[in-house]
Amino acid sequence: MGYEAKWSNRAERELDQYELTDVETCALEEAIRRVEAALAKDPRAVGVMQLVSTRMLTDAPLGIVYDIIEADKIVIISSAWFFK
Repeated sequence: MGYEAKWSNRAERELDQYELTDVETCALEEAIRRVEAALAKDPRAVGVMQLVSTRMLTDAPLGIVYDIIEADKIVIISSAWFFK
């Protein structure tokens, strides 16, 4: 069974703050799909460990911080940012 990625309200608000062009929005949406697919498959195989269960992952133009809740097979994306 894979993992389910859930976005925190904070992470969603952080991404909403950016005023993006149509091209940037498209690139961000594609990165979100790639990140969610990678996290669903195996969240420990991607990203860099920050703390025991907290990891950071970048996939241009998206960066995220996420926590793995192993018992529930859930990944909580707690923070997100856009970068060029």
